[in-house]
Amino acid sequence: MSILGRSQSTFSNYSRHVAAMALHFGKIPTELDQEQVQ
Repeated sequence: MSILGRSQSTFSNYSRHVAAMALHFGKIPTELDQEQVQ
């Protein structure tokens, strides 16, 4: 994963939120539909 021009803190926060979504829905993020992401 690459977040060009962003700080390490931004990368860590992004990763944490993606992981939280995966745990909430019980799916890997690529299996979520657009409605679940919103």
